[in-house]
Amino acid sequence: MNANEIYVAKANDLYAALGHAYIQKKQLEEQISDFEAQLKGLIIHNPLLQKVEQQALIRDRKDFADSLIEKGELEDDELDQMDGEF
Repeated sequence: MNANEIYVAKANDLYAALGHAYIQKKQLEEQISDFEAQLKGLIIHNPLLQKVEQQALIRDRKDFADSLIEKGELEDDELDQMDGEF
């Protein structure tokens, strides 16, 4: 087997692996969408889960604001102005 044949064989193997990975990625994205839809359905029908999700969203917003402050992209006084949102 000459060098060119080795490179072609390796490229074919990589293309096959890449194609398989794309298929898996698409399947996982569809599975994630299904899980998200199921979770939203549960949340809609359960007031306790609505409260938990609301608290999680508030926590995520605060974490995001804190990360912006650490990066210097948001000042503390700007955060005070947005206090009603958090």
